[in-house]
Amino acid sequence: MVRYIRLRETLAKEIADGRYPVGQRFPTDLELCERFGVSRHTVREALRDLQQSGVLDRQRGAGTIVAALPLPPYVQTVATLSELDNYAAETRFEMLEEGVIVAREQMAKQLLCKVGSRWLRFAGLRYREGDSNPLCWTEVLLGKELIPHRQALISDTGPFFDRVRRIKGFQAETVEQRISAIVVNAKFANLLNCSEGAPALLVHRRYMNAKGQPFEISLSYHPSDRYVASTQLTRRQLKF
Repeated sequence: MVRYIRLRETLAKEIADGRYPVGQRFPTDLELCERFGVSRHTVREALRDLQQSGVLDRQRGAGTIVAALPLPPYVQTVATLSELDNYAAETRFEMLEEGVIVAREQMAKQLLCKVGSRWLRFAGLRYREGDSNPLCWTEVLLGKELIPHRQALISDTGPFFDRVRRIKGFQAETVEQRISAIVVNAKFANLLNCSEGAPALLVHRRYMNAKGQPFEISLSYHPSDRYVASTQLTRRQLKF
């Protein structure tokens, strides 16, 4: 783990545990350098992340003040398809980009789709209540048969797979999910208010119809300290 990320997590835990109450002055950069045996650059990067998330506030003449307790990561528990609705109900999607794209070779490999296939793409930031930092950057890609319904999909609300069901009648019978570890690139660092190179989770979902054909693909890029995926597994009892 990058050193400043480890320091940031340690400081966030100490604030959450009450070592530094809200409204109290936070230790200086030099004090933190001496305490943890790290460089001033490492301290500044850790404090910058905490400041961007609203936990710390640097005030001229007053130093650094604890502004708020750190929010715990968002935990998404999914045991059934219907529970995917909870994610949309508990968060807010701010669409920033939309249009029709063609999957070139690299994208087709990422999406597990055919090279040259056309997709209707919606992309933007998702927020949870009470948090000014985005939870993730999300890209939703809908099959070419949905391109003529572009405006209706924009005007509707709720999860995109529900919009598709209402507008076109497509039903998600199976959802495939893959979660992989990545690092934040420069573009996402700027959008998500985090540092370039920080660890992140890529959640890749494919929504399949009864024939096993994907009509929706979503890619969500979560800074690792803001999201936890929880899966519940139950042993099926066999009857004889």
